[in-house]
Amino acid sequence: MPATATRPVAGPHVLIMGGLSTAGSINLTVTAPAAGSFALNNVGPVVMLLMTDAATGYSWGGSITVGSGGSPSTAAAGFVVISSLAATRVRGTFSGTLASSPGSAASGSLLVTGGEFDIGLP
Repeated sequence: MPATATRPVAGPHVLIMGGLSTAGSINLTVTAPAAGSFALNNVGPVVMLLMTDAATGYSWGGSITVGSGGSPSTAAAGFVVISSLAATRVRGTFSGTLASSPGSAASGSLLVTGGEFDIGLP
């Protein structure tokens, strides 16, 4: 899938990556201060993964509902690992189990394994 990424602005790094094919789309948002391993969540740093099936329009992941104490209250769990973050390139991996997105007709969860990204930044 071709992918795009935004370049970080002042303050923490904000990476928004996406890919699209005839099978579906992947969107990954990470507000990471540096390279490292980050759990999917809505609290610092925000790490969200959204997958959409092109044939059905069903989607999984995205914004995770956070319960008391900052713990995810959905079945979504996973990690994004940024192995390298430089001014011109970001590299890493992602995986997890994503709950169906709010408002989606999808049922059950989606297992995501072996996701990789290696994107040049403009």
